[in-house]
Amino acid sequence: MRSRQCAPISIWLVADAIDLLKKEKGAHFDADLVDKFLGIIPQIIEIKDKYAEITVENLG
Repeated sequence: MRSRQCAPISIWLVADAIDLLKKEKGAHFDADLVDKFLGIIPQIIEIKDKYAEITVENLG
C-alpha cells in the first residue's frame, strides 16, 4: 500500500518569476515566447488582481 504524498507548494513572487524567465530566456525558455509573455504581464496582473478575491467558497 502506498501513501499519497503531496509535493511541497512553492510560491513565487511575480518579480522572481519574471527574473527567472529573463535569466533563462533563450536557454531554457523560448526567447520569442518570453518576449511575448513579458509584453502582456500588465494584463495578466490586472486579471489576477481582478479575480484575487474569488475563492471556491465564494462561488457557490
